[in-house]
Amino acid sequence: MFSDIYKGAYFFTQGLKLACSRQYRGFLLSILLVTLFIFTVLFLLVAIPVVEAIGFQAEQKLPRWLHWLWYPAEVILYLVSIFLSGALSNIISTTLNSFRLAKLSLLVGASQPPSGSLQNGEIRNENTSLISSAKREASRLSYVLPRIFLVGILSMIPVGNFILVPLSLIISARSIAAQYLDVPSENANQTFANTLALIKDNKLTTLAFGSCASLGMAIPFLNAIIAPSATIGATLLWHDIHQV
Repeated sequence: MFSDIYKGAYFFTQGLKLACSRQYRGFLLSILLVTLFIFTVLFLLVAIPVVEAIGFQAEQKLPRWLHWLWYPAEVILYLVSIFLSGALSNIISTTLNSFRLAKLSLLVGASQPPSGSLQNGEIRNENTSLISSAKREASRLSYVLPRIFLVGILSMIPVGNFILVPLSLIISARSIAAQYLDVPSENANQTFANTLALIKDNKLTTLAFGSCASLGMAIPFLNAIIAPSATIGATLLWHDIHQV
């Protein structure tokens, strides 16, 4: 059990190290700028106004002697806002950079892929790949987005959010793991269903990997490099699982 958890965390940290290396710095910088811009827009123009609006309503409706309750609630809401802004900015950035991330995944894949995959890191016809990546990204988003929004809703339920936090973390970690592990699966011409089956067969490992990525999304600035880091780590993990 602990070895599985360690494996998931290990491959995420390996992805983080490689993403910052000179070899992949070009991918990192281009994706970093896009992610930072999206995160800034979401946090400043969406998250902060929503929290301020909730605070205004709370002050209007709560008795004066209960106004102190808003201060810890405000901290929690800002933390949730940072996480959701980071998660959504990474999802949007991953969508916009899906073809570049697919190329990055191919470059990282050092071991021989399983049957039916691309051989020797060969990238398919660019126009075909762009269309294919767009369709595949739609499948990922249809799986990931409802679960990310569910996490946000569960986190905002009064009192019960403390009980629902573990469930929210599991949902988030599984969704993020599916998002990034599907990149090498797509390169290997496998379906999204294959990715979900892989996650089901390696629950603790993929949960640990997704948890690390989710935690990274909640940390300002670090969340900007999660997309390339998680792509590299997921590719290494994917190849390791298929070697067993």
